[in-house]
Amino acid sequence: MPVYTAISYGLSKILYCLINKGESMQKQKKCVYAAVLFFCCISVLFGKGSVETDLAKDYFELAQGYAEIKKYDKAITYYKKAAKDPMHTNAAEYELARMYALKEDWKKAIKVLEPHYKKAPENILVMNAFAYALAAAGKTDRACSIYKKVYKEDAENPEAAFNYIRILFVAKKYDEAQSALDKIKEKFVENAEKKTIDDLQEKIDKVRTAEKEKVDDKKVDDEKTDEKKAKTDSNKLDKKNSEKSAKKESSETVIKKDKKAALDE
Repeated sequence: MPVYTAISYGLSKILYCLINKGESMQKQKKCVYAAVLFFCCISVLFGKGSVETDLAKDYFELAQGYAEIKKYDKAITYYKKAAKDPMHTNAAEYELARMYALKEDWKKAIKVLEPHYKKAPENILVMNAFAYALAAAGKTDRACSIYKKVYKEDAENPEAAFNYIRILFVAKKYDEAQSALDKIKEKFVENAEKKTIDDLQEKIDKVRTAEKEKVDDKKVDDEKTDEKKAKTDSNKLDKKNSEKSAKKESSETVIKKDKKAALDE
């Protein structure tokens, strides 16, 4: 008997028994049979999703186990299986992107995260993960834009501010990073926050010092190059003058000889 037919039959019999409570024992037994049949069919019909969800849960837990022992390829396989169940899709795909990130396969991480970002562009967790993957893939401008959005929407969260400054740093936008850092120095004053601020300031200062040294070194190199070029040009000029002088002397000598020869004749 097809499932839907059995359900229809069982439900009709149950309703019949509820309406006609005074029937014979034989009919009551038939009603019990109909009730059992009905709930068995319901279990078959709706239990399929439950079985799939339970299986997806097992896949998810298995993937987590592989992730913990750093077998990322295995974890990816089972996160993909878990993601097929709608109840596990979001969590599994988030972890899937994390596995790709740990493998530094940023292109695949972005591919997994971007649909979630488009679906929920205001989700802070997704925004952070997507922006991080973009930054790691070298797409710093778009990453900066998303992190800035997170920072504005979650302004009281120090980590949002710190992440925004970090991505500006990665993007080599040091002036913007310094400006953002200056704005939060008086806002976040807890010990841990101050330590992070100090660490970020140290990194910016270090880069700026390195850049200044690089500029100074380039200036010195340019000066040396100019001196070398000037010296080379001077040597070439001296050589040219020397050759010109020698040529003149040679010409004068020839003329003198010709004059002497003419007088002797």
